[in-house]
Amino acid sequence: MFYSYDDKCFEYEVKYSNRKSIEIRIEAGGKVVFKVPKKTPDHIIEDVIEKRLKWIEEKLGVVEKAFKSRDFETGTMVYYLGEKVPLKITRRKTDKGKISFVQGEFVLIIPEDYTSDHIKQMLIALYKKMLSPLIKERIHHYQNHFKVRPKKITIRDQKTRWGSCSSSGTLSFNYRLLMAPLSVIDYIVVHEMTHMEHMNHSKSYWKRVHEIMPDYKSKEKFLKEKGMLLNFEWEAI
Repeated sequence: MFYSYDDKCFEYEVKYSNRKSIEIRIEAGGKVVFKVPKKTPDHIIEDVIEKRLKWIEEKLGVVEKAFKSRDFETGTMVYYLGEKVPLKITRRKTDKGKISFVQGEFVLIIPEDYTSDHIKQMLIALYKKMLSPLIKERIHHYQNHFKVRPKKITIRDQKTRWGSCSSSGTLSFNYRLLMAPLSVIDYIVVHEMTHMEHMNHSKSYWKRVHEIMPDYKSKEKFLKEKGMLLNFEWEAI
């Protein structure tokens, strides 16, 4: 959705959940996210936008100055397990692009007309492929803490979530987790596995997470402060 005012506009998304207050979050790409209680009427959200418009505009200005669209070329650095890793790109007369992770760098052999978007899609596909066995290994590592086992594990391109747990027992993880340190990946694994026992964020839920990972709050802090840098869309200026 878009909100227009004067000669400007910004994109926003509304997320409903079991919460008691409204939270506004500005993403790196410049999208405004409103987290609101369930059944919040549209006019209440519009009132909040109008009241916080100056603040939103200021924050969008900061984001615009701090981030730029990412271009991919040889030497471009991307995050992998919390570290910056370079791309090595070779353009050839070929019909298909190839990508691999070799000796600490991502090696791409691509057609001469491939754009940054083509390269981004190749990276996303590889990250999904690489994250899947890692997530399964980490789930196996923590399984002794749980009586319930996940029915299915998927790697997805989730825009706003690092992971999720369905009522049917499917655990889904964002491919961007491969950009985070392993300890942060472990936290998301524990977070979602705990949801197999508690399908909410009750006191019992957080007590269980703390029992398994006493320092989980430091992982939450990392994602809150640096999570927006873990992407293939934008980079800090």
